[in-house]
Amino acid sequence: TEQDSLPATLSRTIVHGLLRQQLGFTGLIISDCLEMQAISATFGTAPAAVMALEAGIDLVLVSHHYEVQRASIEAIYSAVQTAQQITPQVITQAAERVLQLKARYLSWDTLPTLTTTPPPTIGCNAHLQLQRESYQRSTTLIRNEDALLPLHLEPEEQIIILSPQRNSATMVEDRYYSDETLAATIRRYHPLVGILPVDLEAEENGYKHLLQTTSETAVFIIATVNAHLDERQAALVRSLMAAKRRTIVIAVRNPYDLMAFPQVRTFLATYEYTQPALVAAARIIFGKSEAQGHLPVHIPASSS
Repeated sequence: TEQDSLPATLSRTIVHGLLRQQLGFTGLIISDCLEMQAISATFGTAPAAVMALEAGIDLVLVSHHYEVQRASIEAIYSAVQTAQQITPQVITQAAERVLQLKARYLSWDTLPTLTTTPPPTIGCNAHLQLQRESYQRSTTLIRNEDALLPLHLEPEEQIIILSPQRNSATMVEDRYYSDETLAATIRRYHPLVGILPVDLEAEENGYKHLLQTTSETAVFIIATVNAHLDERQAALVRSLMAAKRRTIVIAVRNPYDLMAFPQVRTFLATYEYTQPALVAAARIIFGKSEAQGHLPVHIPASSS
């Protein structure tokens, strides 16, 4: 049947028939993000949001682009208004399950106040030590083909932190991707560190000006955020490679960035852009500790 050929997220046979009726699950059912290509490239995210609710999903996720989120809400509203696919009862039942979950685990009466003192174990030395060890063991040195690391510089040699305007997945994420934090971390180990904003709207040839106005002996460090999905970030890195500049690339979210610039010769992965992750990366860059992490995935462009 047509239902049997649908992805599980959109299949009433699976969500309602199997999960609700056969398995007897009465809790909240949440979809994966409907912007995934298996959904967006076939059914379309907005129509799929309607189909997911119709299938029995209670909480539909559209996690990335505002215009797609808006279109999904409008599609659901239209479907309810016409009552062709979704009845008001479907929305009411889904909302009730969300509220039941909140009532079970959240209470405005028991929220800690600003004057509440956290338990002394929070942030204790043992916790901090565990944090350091965790980031140390996860940070991965994927490429070091020129033996650039550990970095040994003369005091007068400059490190330039390139700070491009990136495509963040959501507005919430923007505040986490601060290159100022990276620059401050690197300055702990070398005094001459500058941060250079880069306009990614410029054509690739526009990066020639960047190269012409920076010292040929400078070491560039650039943190990439999903560059495998952002051609402008990738073009910047490729320009540095073509100019044979000493460049350290840190994939601070997704190690698949290497697929966008396989010619990179010095490449680390921290898997997140947080202060403790950057501290671990900086220690590796300057030889204060050894990288212990291993790639959890296979990257086709990587020979490591």
